[in-house]
Amino acid sequence: MLQHEHIVPPDAIKALGFRHLEINVREGDPLTLLQLVNGIKFINSIIQMRGGSIYVHCRLGRVRCVMLCVGYLMVSKGLTLQEAEQHVKQLVPASKIRRKHREVLAELERLDRNKQHSRFL
Repeated sequence: MLQHEHIVPPDAIKALGFRHLEINVREGDPLTLLQLVNGIKFINSIIQMRGGSIYVHCRLGRVRCVMLCVGYLMVSKGLTLQEAEQHVKQLVPASKIRRKHREVLAELERLDRNKQHSRFL
C-alpha cells in the first residue's frame, strides 16, 4: 500500500502557481518505464514553458528523484546512463541508483539508442 505524506498539500502548491506531478511509487521500488517517461515529459514541459528551474523530490531525496533526474538528462541532453548518473552524483553526493532502478534506466537507454530524444519529450 502506498503511503502519502504531504508536507504541503498539492492544492496549496497549485494555489501558489506551481505545477505539480505526483508519481505514486512504493518506497524502495523503481519507477516503471511509463512513469519515468511521463515524469521526463512533465519536467520537459515545465522547462519549455517557464524556463529555469524545477524541483524534483522523493521522500528521502536520494533514489527515486535521482532516477527521474538521471532519465531526464539521458533523454534531454543525450547523456549515457553512466554520464547522467555521474553528473547527478557530483551535484548530490548522497544520491544512489539501486540495481532495480538502474535496470529501468538501462531499458530507457536501450529504447533511446538512436538518440531520438524527442520521442520521450
